[in-house]
Amino acid sequence: MYCTEHKIRSRLFLTLLVWISVQTPGAHAYEKRLHPEHSLLHPMPSDPNLWNLGGTARFHDGVLNLVPSRSYVAGVAWNGIPVDYCNWELNIAFSIQSNSWYPAEGWALFYTIEPITEVRLDPYTNTMGGPNDYVGIALIYDSHDNFFILESGFPRLYTILLDGSDKYYHYHNGWYQRPYSCHYPCVNDQCKIRFEYWNRGIWRL
Repeated sequence: MYCTEHKIRSRLFLTLLVWISVQTPGAHAYEKRLHPEHSLLHPMPSDPNLWNLGGTARFHDGVLNLVPSRSYVAGVAWNGIPVDYCNWELNIAFSIQSNSWYPAEGWALFYTIEPITEVRLDPYTNTMGGPNDYVGIALIYDSHDNFFILESGFPRLYTILLDGSDKYYHYHNGWYQRPYSCHYPCVNDQCKIRFEYWNRGIWRL
């Protein structure tokens, strides 16, 4: 993917309480420019063309609340204006609140060529409520091990890159598809993630 040739839309599928800001490097190495058209900072965007909500997603009390505390629901938010920057940085502050033994499944952030406009709950065709056949990068926070693989614990944060020749397998947690993965416990707490993307196909958490 080259953002100089495509207007790439980054579609955001996060869980519960979310604050998002998108920045790009400025003229100086230490300067960054905030892009409000791709940000979810208080006050919430008033232009309905900037963000499209689906499922149970709602703006509430200065944050994006994607799902209520109940099973088999999903909320989505995707940007209405394509991201047309070669290099960018995304800052996410999120919270997953749950009192159950198995908390919310997790969330995914998609950086794709085409916008994603549907909510999927079928476990065989979804990636955290989004499609499992996207073309692009997904940053996934998975709070529950569906496959019971003997690895260093859940919740986990990982990336999945798909080029159209494969699909994400929800029940396998994308185990053999993950180029990067780390244990990141963050249920019932407020956490922050910084994600950087560079035009050379390099990304960093």
